[in-house]
Amino acid sequence: MQVTVEHPAATRAELSVTVEAAEVDTIHRSVLKKIAKQVRLPGYRPGKAPARVVLKQFGPHVQAQTLEQVLDKYVPNAIDESGVKPVAQPRLKDENVQVIANAPFSFVIECDVMPEITPTGFKDVDIPLEEAEVSEEDVNQQIAQIQKNHAEAVPAEDRAAEIGDRVEFRYYGQAGDEDIKEDAPMKAMAVLGETELVPALHDALVGAEIDKEIHSEFTYPDDFPEERLRGMKGDLKITVETIQKIEYPEINDELAQSEGFDDLAALQDAVQNHLSNQRKEESKSKRLEALYDHLLEKNEFEVPDSAVQNYARTLENYLGHNMAQRGVPQEVAAQMMQEQAGEALRVAQRQVRIEHLLLAIQTSESIQVEAGEVDRAIEQEAESMGAPLPRVKARYNDPAALMRVEARVLREKTIAAIFGDDNPFAAVEAAEETAPEETEESAEETVEETTDNSNATDASESDSTSDDSADAANDESQEETA
Repeated sequence: MQVTVEHPAATRAELSVTVEAAEVDTIHRSVLKKIAKQVRLPGYRPGKAPARVVLKQFGPHVQAQTLEQVLDKYVPNAIDESGVKPVAQPRLKDENVQVIANAPFSFVIECDVMPEITPTGFKDVDIPLEEAEVSEEDVNQQIAQIQKNHAEAVPAEDRAAEIGDRVEFRYYGQAGDEDIKEDAPMKAMAVLGETELVPALHDALVGAEIDKEIHSEFTYPDDFPEERLRGMKGDLKITVETIQKIEYPEINDELAQSEGFDDLAALQDAVQNHLSNQRKEESKSKRLEALYDHLLEKNEFEVPDSAVQNYARTLENYLGHNMAQRGVPQEVAAQMMQEQAGEALRVAQRQVRIEHLLLAIQTSESIQVEAGEVDRAIEQEAESMGAPLPRVKARYNDPAALMRVEARVLREKTIAAIFGDDNPFAAVEAAEETAPEETEESAEETVEETTDNSNATDASESDSTSDDSADAANDESQEETA
């Protein structure tokens, strides 16, 4: 077999392959023999028909099978020999190519490849890390969210709805292009004064009484969560079904103790620490995005559309799986994914370029995963989760999972090197470890859950395609692009 490589474009390679006549003939004879054993021809015992007779009767089938087997064998060999690394399925340049017995067989393979680049702009990068400040007001807001989680809803059916009440209601009418029938109304719940309802609809509910129909006409605002309704008209008939007054407990030691803390001061300290850690991570993320913007600006290059499409599919699969785990109905998830398809492609384009840049920097600076660094990454993960190390290690018994950890270690080492920071996985001197008390661990989990809940008031925001989602999905794509 002979292979020559040409690059007609930065993101495409063409492999011209010639298979010797003897090799083609060997495969042709094998195919012909196999088919001869399978067919039945008049005048011949099963499997005893002469090759020339079988070839005359089943020539096109023999040729198709021979072509398939030649390609199956020599395309992977040609790619290995050439050193080309396709980012998508290789394809024949001429799909009508034919193989002829006892003759050399030549064909051309087209491969989408990442371009060869010499990275610039990654030396002496100066992007400061923002201070992670947490104010007293920030802490009070989180404490207030904990207070809300312990609130009780008391029926208030003898009066009209007021600000602060929780109301359950049904509605029908026109919502944009959708006609909601009176005999199949939609149902919803809202806390008046703390809701993201359309303002006119919210105002109509204030003062409404149970089982008394009210009417509201409005225009959906430009920032309405459902993009398809933005700027469209709404004309709804609404009936309140229940009104509940929300009664909140006092913010005191008793509230803190219900969350697993000794007193209010301990709860405040835990919230302060959690918010501080959260802000630090946000600051790191902003710094990282600023670095990516800087590198992309300094390094202009194209990437194959196939690589972008593959990454977008990986990202969509990740988001779809995430929504399914959270109980989002399949039809709702599908609609949201369709609305975010353009954003997914934008994120995929950016992320493919970033990963290729980081790979080029790793090669340029000889950055690689050293012995022990993967183990330290897993240990750090166990520590941050407050989980037993053996349990976390068990998650990475699968080679594919371990490969994802190695990819993450390599990426974070590269980023640290660009910033001039210390290696986050460097060996440290052994220190005496103290296991956290169970009450402290559960209390910290309570603070995290409360903070997470307070930041998840809009499902459309939490499900949106973002660069953070790309980072989460990126590890899954490592196996496909490797």
